Amino acid sequence: MSEGMIYQRGPNGEVPKGQSINGQDGTYGTLGAGDHVTMHGDGWHRSWDNDPVRGNHSTDHATRRIRQHPSS
Repeated sequence: MSEGMIYQRGPNGEVPKGQSINGQDGTYGTLGAGDHVTMHGDGWHRSWDNDPVRGNHSTDHATRRIRQHPSS
């Protein structure tokens, strides 16, 4: 098991105005397999999945770019 923080910025380096975990706004806590985190700001949102099948990845919803992250 690994512990850490998720730092997700907007497309131009903006600080997020909020976040949700599994669709619940303002939540904070431990992520398990299959959990989904979304960070959002003015006109943007990006999500991070702890997906047991596809692996850890984040999505920029404006560009639809998916980035794989190493799992440890």
